[in-house]
Amino acid sequence: SVASKAEENRVLDEANEEARFFLGQHRRESLQKSNKRQFGSAAVAFKTQEDRDRFLKSGKISCGISRCTVEPYLPAERTQQCEKCQQLGHVERYCRRPPHGGRSNLKSQILIMSDLRILQLNCRRSAAVVHSLLNNPATQKYHVLCIQEPFARFENPVGHPSWLPVGDSGPTQYNLDYPRDTPLPPHPRVVTCINKDLQTANVSVVGVPHPDLVTVNIDLQGRPQQASAEDGVEPEISAISITDIYNPNRSADSIAPLAATFEAVGQDRHHLVLGDFNTHHSLWESKVHGSSRFAQKWLDAIEQLDLHLLTPRDCPTYESREGRYSTIDLAFATEELAGRLIQCISLCDREPGDGSDHLPVATTLNLAPVTKVWPVRFNLQKCDVKRLGREVELAWKEVVDGLPPIRAAEGVECWAAALQGTVVHGLEESAPLLRSCSRSQPWFDHGASRAQMNKARREWQAKRKRVVELGEPNDDTLLEVEEYRLRFLLLQREHYASIRRAKKNHRRQTLANASGGDIWRLASSGKGGGGGKAAMVAPLATPEGGLALQAPAKAQILRAGLWPAREQVPDEDDDDVAASEFSLDTEDGIEGRVRWDGFGDREVAERIGSSKKGSAPGPDGVTWEALRMIMRGWVGFVPVLRKVFNACLEFGHHPKVFKKATTVILRKPGKADYRIPGAYRPIALLNVMGKLLEALIAARILTLAERHKLISDNHYGGRPHRATEDALIRIQQFIKDNHRRGRQVLAVSAEVSGAYNGVIGSVLVKDMRKAGWPEPVIEWTRSFMQDRTTSLRLGDYTSGQLDLPDGLPQGSPVSQLLWLIYSSGLAVSRRCGQQRANTRLCVAWVDDVNALFAGNDPVELRDTAQEYLDKASRWAREHKASFDLKKTVACILHRPRIPPVTSPSLQLMGRRIPIVGELKILGLTFQSDGRFNIHASNVIAKATRAVHTLLGQGNRAWGFNYSNMRVLYEVGVVPIMAYASTVWVKPMDTVVGSGGHLAELAKIQRMAAIRITGAYKSTASEVLNFEAALLPIDLKIFQRQQHALVRFLTLPETHPLARQIDRIKDRPVRSVPGPIHLLFRAYPDLAEASVVRQLPRPVPGENELLLVASVAGSKEEALQEHERTLADTIEEAVHVYTDGSGLDGRFGAASFVLNGHVAG
Repeated sequence: SVASKAEENRVLDEANEEARFFLGQHRRESLQKSNKRQFGSAAVAFKTQEDRDRFLKSGKISCGISRCTVEPYLPAERTQQCEKCQQLGHVERYCRRPPHGGRSNLKSQILIMSDLRILQLNCRRSAAVVHSLLNNPATQKYHVLCIQEPFARFENPVGHPSWLPVGDSGPTQYNLDYPRDTPLPPHPRVVTCINKDLQTANVSVVGVPHPDLVTVNIDLQGRPQQASAEDGVEPEISAISITDIYNPNRSADSIAPLAATFEAVGQDRHHLVLGDFNTHHSLWESKVHGSSRFAQKWLDAIEQLDLHLLTPRDCPTYESREGRYSTIDLAFATEELAGRLIQCISLCDREPGDGSDHLPVATTLNLAPVTKVWPVRFNLQKCDVKRLGREVELAWKEVVDGLPPIRAAEGVECWAAALQGTVVHGLEESAPLLRSCSRSQPWFDHGASRAQMNKARREWQAKRKRVVELGEPNDDTLLEVEEYRLRFLLLQREHYASIRRAKKNHRRQTLANASGGDIWRLASSGKGGGGGKAAMVAPLATPEGGLALQAPAKAQILRAGLWPAREQVPDEDDDDVAASEFSLDTEDGIEGRVRWDGFGDREVAERIGSSKKGSAPGPDGVTWEALRMIMRGWVGFVPVLRKVFNACLEFGHHPKVFKKATTVILRKPGKADYRIPGAYRPIALLNVMGKLLEALIAARILTLAERHKLISDNHYGGRPHRATEDALIRIQQFIKDNHRRGRQVLAVSAEVSGAYNGVIGSVLVKDMRKAGWPEPVIEWTRSFMQDRTTSLRLGDYTSGQLDLPDGLPQGSPVSQLLWLIYSSGLAVSRRCGQQRANTRLCVAWVDDVNALFAGNDPVELRDTAQEYLDKASRWAREHKASFDLKKTVACILHRPRIPPVTSPSLQLMGRRIPIVGELKILGLTFQSDGRFNIHASNVIAKATRAVHTLLGQGNRAWGFNYSNMRVLYEVGVVPIMAYASTVWVKPMDTVVGSGGHLAELAKIQRMAAIRITGAYKSTASEVLNFEAALLPIDLKIFQRQQHALVRFLTLPETHPLARQIDRIKDRPVRSVPGPIHLLFRAYPDLAEASVVRQLPRPVPGENELLLVASVAGSKEEALQEHERTLADTIEEAVHVYTDGSGLDGRFGAASFVLNGHVAG
């Protein structure tokens, strides 16, 4: 009715007047009807829930002259859409698909076709300016920073998480023949920083080394030119050379190295030269009416090098104290680059303003730099373990029914690929990607000091400008301008002080709170080398005589150089080879054979659990931590792995999905020429599940090889119970035994080049079959080495998958063992019919081979050595191997005061071996006269450097605390001094001849104790050792010798030193004793002690001991369970009872063994 309608309107108007809800005027207007719009809607917010419910119940609300219906607002769920592939249900962060249309096109164009932006600035040798520039967020948009006069007083440039410094720092060590008007600087005055958002693998240092000049070549597209000017299309610039230069004031010293750089790089390339020229000329400054002879030289050089000026005329780049601007920071480019200039401006009143008297100059070119492609890394810290296990389990159940049965190699291949796919799928669904981003250093914070400094600078400049415009300034106005200037300088100093203070406080706090692995990282931060330079690949020499600058070309050269093509040896059937003593039977073993049971679940789980944390993933991004998480989230994961692994060995097949690798190319330190592939070391990052299988097989066959002597006793590397000290003490004992018999010793040391990469599969299979290895293991090894592929990672560039010839990947757990089998022919020291068995010794450590020969007759000594070298040459020809002739030397080791025999003429592979006076074997330098003075000097120098490097962060007031300093000394310095001390340091009570060395080592420990305790230098050494809780270094070495003697006495029977030690113990000598004789003489109590030899390691998975542990709820229940267990078990059963307790942070434990009913 009309009355009820009026009453309803009245109620609505009252509610609106009481402001129970808010609706703005523009919302009201949007609800009004119009000719073009018949309906409108708006969201209304109520003050209370009661008001909302009342209006919802009535169904209407008053909005001015309108009456609107009311409905509950239910916001629709926003559908996620990826801006990369345009698919629904996920966002770009989790996307691994290629870009596709839509919203991704514009973003991809901006990413790939962005302009090349370069910023140059003279930092006037201020560390604060350099730090402020590198950490300024405004500089992150630039690709290259060209810095002149940086703060460079350390061995390394200033490190930064977002910038890669290119160029030298520290003292200059250049041999320069260029004429100079000024003296050579003590430190380099240029450094170039590359933004890590670019693909730094495309950056190469080219040109001549010079302290005032550094040239980098940047590959822009990584491909050759696609078009030419003849086609009517502007040709594409694929590379550019950027030269950062500093020219000293009143000189033209940088012209000669610049011209030499152009000649070395190529005059026809695209060059960009920018920096601080310190030269005035009317070409770039209108107020200059004359020019100096240095400016004229630069003009002639610019014309000769065909460079064009990019800097605008009168562009302010330097501000004097009086406020006058000048143009001395210039930029030049070749003709085609000059045509691609977008802008070259001075950032006078814009960021970044970092307090330098020079102004930043930004140059932008219309080029296309290659941006970095981040590798796939899963962020496991944000991964849900239960969800990961559930996703992998569900994915496996979906595919397992469609897989063929494992009855042949094809089935193994399908199951391995499916398992790998499910693991990756589970990680993709449950773990986000770990992405790096540009960031500043953690201690840096601009705060308010930077803003205040820039504000004061602008106020001073504005005040000075007004005074100059008014003309005829008086003393009052000049005084006011000076006050503004002094205020700016005060705030500038405060800004610099805040940067230094923040860095110092952060460093001190980090050192004081360091623990665990951070201690070593922080202590070794001052070492030279490393950082980004370790992964940089220099321009490589091509076969045509040029240099490869692009990352793809470098990858091809490294592929050909590190894995050269070799002549394959055809497979041969050896009918005369005896049958293997092994079988892979899972049933009861046959008499005369050794059982090899299949892998068990416990064995696989223990191997996963004992894997190293933090290791780099393989090409699929899966890590050991991911396998551990899947194992915890899905109980059926380990049985599936065990089934696949047993099938791999049963059918002798290594799946292809396990053969894919990513090889990281690293520089070998200390190389003279990095333009050849041999100066780089390839490290293979393998598939983690493949490494798990390889580790299980390696543990099995290594244990069986030790038990049945399938590897030469002369091999010491990669074997249990063997260390480098064992090899060295055997060598020294051999030398002394022959000296005592009046013989002289000839030692030959050689190294196999490219050991792992040079292994030929067919030859290795033949060697394994002759040695009696199980046939399934041989077939698996053949499959393991065939059809391998890898992608090369050069810095942040990763190539596609490249085919590799047969070889052993460095990084595989089984590679070292297979190399020991392959090189067994080099480790043979005896010859048939030899009457004096103690006149030949061979000691091999992986690819290093050391052969020693003893004799009285020089001719016989030469013939014996040459016979072994001929066998080594024959082995190299049969195995298609080669020796590093630069590291192949010989040395005659004679007794002191006895002249050596005539130097023999020896040859290896047709090349003469040089005779030297000292020989370094496994880090120990042997001298021809039997002394160790050179080695002692090297140890003292190395230990002194380690003390300064590792303990240099300690201070009485700040730095590492006492316990951390002591740990660094014990872990980082003492092992250097004590290494092989059983060989080159005489034991206690026989110290004659080593006292001087021990005294020098005591000085090093005194130096370290002063740093640890913060004591005065006049403090006595005994007091320092007591306060630092350090054992005197001589006693420390003697203690280590005693530990070594105990270890020698307990060596297993399979060790080559075991029988020799027993023989020496029963037959002591007085004249010319060896190191083992001296140990027995110095420590008779240990020599006469009754010790038990170590037992050989059991085969993994053989006779596993299954222990069942239980904890009772009360004493009565424990007693009842004990009596019930005794009644249910046999009398010979072993029962172990344990107990533990904790108090004040200390823990104690005890065990009680009950054999049957008898306590023991």
